[in-house]
Amino acid sequence: MTRIPGAPGPDTTRILSGWQSQADELAMTTVIDGDAPQTGYLVIRVVGDLDVVTAPDLGACLGDCVADPRVAVLDLRAVPFIGCSALAVIDAAGEYLAARGKPMVVLCGREIRRSLQVSGVDRTVTVLTV
Repeated sequence: MTRIPGAPGPDTTRILSGWQSQADELAMTTVIDGDAPQTGYLVIRVVGDLDVVTAPDLGACLGDCVADPRVAVLDLRAVPFIGCSALAVIDAAGEYLAARGKPMVVLCGREIRRSLQVSGVDRTVTVLTV
């Protein structure tokens, strides 16, 4: 498994918030790495399908990244399916953060990476296949 240098590991992260959709279709956990608010990563780990039903919830979680000075990392390694609405949410968040000089990194498998490439989202975020 490839790790981002300095990325959160099991001994360096703490859970900031947890969330699960009422339909039990999606679970997201936000963790931070580093004690200082200006350093480290803000990681949103997603488990489950990202589709038209869950895309608004993803958008709400990504809203946390806007005000946080940490590097935004969206962990999609446990996402088996991603729909157009979720791709649009990720693209919009990536563009918004890039316009403010903040990078956004997406961790995913090959199938999700292909969806990010075909949709052009990989032009607004850094995609790492792990």
